[in-house]
Amino acid sequence: MKTWMLVVAVAMGLAACSSTSSMHNDAYRQIAVKQEEVVAHFNLDGSVTNQKVANGYYRKLLGTTTDNHFIVQDFYSRNDQKQSDPLKVTNKEALQVFDNQHTDSEVTLYYANGARLENSLYDKGKLVGSSTAYYPNGTVFHVNQFDQGMLHGRSQYFYSDGKLAANLEYVSNRLVNVEGWSEAQQPIVVADMPKFLQVLQKLDQQNQLEIMRLAQ
Repeated sequence: MKTWMLVVAVAMGLAACSSTSSMHNDAYRQIAVKQEEVVAHFNLDGSVTNQKVANGYYRKLLGTTTDNHFIVQDFYSRNDQKQSDPLKVTNKEALQVFDNQHTDSEVTLYYANGARLENSLYDKGKLVGSSTAYYPNGTVFHVNQFDQGMLHGRSQYFYSDGKLAANLEYVSNRLVNVEGWSEAQQPIVVADMPKFLQVLQKLDQQNQLEIMRLAQ
C-alpha cells in the first residue's frame, strides 16, 4: 500500500512475514470467510508483476466480508515483514492495485525494519480525519487533516528530532496560511516561505528514499 506524500500536499495547496493472527484490528474482525493466499506481487514502485521480486512487496488475501469486500495485508518481499496491517478493499480488481483508491478502512503502514510509517483512515478510497506519518526513528513527521480526500484544517510538520517545522492551514485543498520555523526554531519570514516549502518537500523526498532503501 502506497504512502500519502507530503510533496503532493504542498503541490495541491499551492495551485504508506509476520503472522496475521496477532493483528486482529477492525478490518480483520470483519472477515466472514477466512482465506490466506498470496494474490499479487508488486515492484518497489508499486507496479504489479507476475512473480516475487526481492525488493518489492506481495499481498495476501486474508478473507472476505459479509458484503463481499476483501481483507488484505501487504508484506515486504525481502524479509516477509508486514508492510501494512490488515485493511479492506472494496472490489476484486483492487487486489492487484497497490494504491488506496478502493480502500475503505483504517490503514497502518510500516517500514521494512518494523517501525510504524503511517496511520490513516479511508472512506471509499478518500482520506478522512487525521493522517499521521512517522520518521524511521518513531518521531512524528507530519499530521494532516482531511475531509473526503481534501486537505482541510491544520497540518503540522516536524523535523526528525521532534521540533516543529511548520503549521499549514488548508481549506478544501487550498493552502491559506503558513507558519514555519528553522531547525534552530527561528521563525521563517514571509519572503523566505517559498524556499521553506521546498525544504518541506525535500524532507519528504528524503523520507521516501529511506522507505525504498529499507525495502531493498
